[in-house]
Amino acid sequence: MNLKQGKVKHLGFKCLKGYSQSYILQFVEKGSRNQPFRIFVDGENCDPYRLAAMFDSLKGYEIQKIDKVIVYYDELNSSKAWLQLKFFTYNVEVETIAVERIKEDKSLVDHKLVAGVSKAVYKDDVDSIILASSDSDFWSVIEDVDANYLVLLEKTKCGSDFKSLLWNNNIFYCYLDKFMTPEKDKFFDIVFKKELEKVIANSFVLPNAEQIFREALTQTRASLSSTARDHLYNTTMNNLKLVLNSNGTFSIEIAK
Repeated sequence: MNLKQGKVKHLGFKCLKGYSQSYILQFVEKGSRNQPFRIFVDGENCDPYRLAAMFDSLKGYEIQKIDKVIVYYDELNSSKAWLQLKFFTYNVEVETIAVERIKEDKSLVDHKLVAGVSKAVYKDDVDSIILASSDSDFWSVIEDVDANYLVLLEKTKCGSDFKSLLWNNNIFYCYLDKFMTPEKDKFFDIVFKKELEKVIANSFVLPNAEQIFREALTQTRASLSSTARDHLYNTTMNNLKLVLNSNGTFSIEIAK
């Protein structure tokens, strides 16, 4: 069944719980039975956490029909979460493509994505495309590259004109917002902690533990046996803790 032909029943426009899920499942079910479909992501105009939540809503046999997820992103202006998405797509391959800017004020993400869709359809024989973006500039690829399309939008990023254009041309769309729930925010939690670890590692130049222990011991002018020295090291250096002070600064203390 070609989803571009005939009048599609209008479900996705009403803000009722479950309709977004129903719409994407319809697209997966009614797509070509023998051909996989591919997801193309505009990393500048799509929320990675909502896209990860969408995968949580798919069943195993539906996920198996996904050939690949391709994310085009701008390294300077896109979320670092795209690099972690592969851990939340249930073994579906995720290809992340960093798109460099030729001019500071001009992104080439949209051009690369259009080229990628064209290659998938005309070279790889992919006949069903899920396009994750709220950018109306991608209407040209929907109009010119013959395939079945589902567009994943976000309410706050997409105007009514684009939604009307999709509806008037019988193109499926649904809201990524509908998939996001507090229980499905584990992706954000993991991404945040990884980024925090990177920032901390780049912010602190930590001294060598043995060196600062030796220096402190030298200042005491005490003479210890090797056994007493090892015991002192283990009971002090292994019990250091990082303390967050009330003014937002950090200090290192020996745990009591």
